[in-house]
Amino acid sequence: MPWARPGNGFTLLFEQAAMSLVKEMLVLAVSRQLERSDQRLWRIVHHHVGRMLGQLDLSMVEAVGLDSAMSRCLSTCSPSTSR
Repeated sequence: MPWARPGNGFTLLFEQAAMSLVKEMLVLAVSRQLERSDQRLWRIVHHHVGRMLGQLDLSMVEAVGLDSAMSRCLSTCSPSTSR
C-alpha cells in the first residue's frame, strides 16, 4: 500500500490513531480496543519513538538523573521483557 510503511500492514492513519491512544492508555489496553496484538503495537511505538529520538540534538546534555524506581526497573527489566 502506498499509504503505509513497507512491510507493516497498517495504514499511516491507523498508526497515527494507535499512537494517539498509546499516549493516553496502556499498550495492552489499546491492543484490546483495536483488536491487534500488543507486539504489533509495540513495533509501531518503537518505530516512531526511535525515529523521533534519532532527530533529537542531545549534544548539550551534561548529565542524566534516575530516581530509585527507575534504578530498580533497569536492574530487573530487559528490552525483551518490557515489550
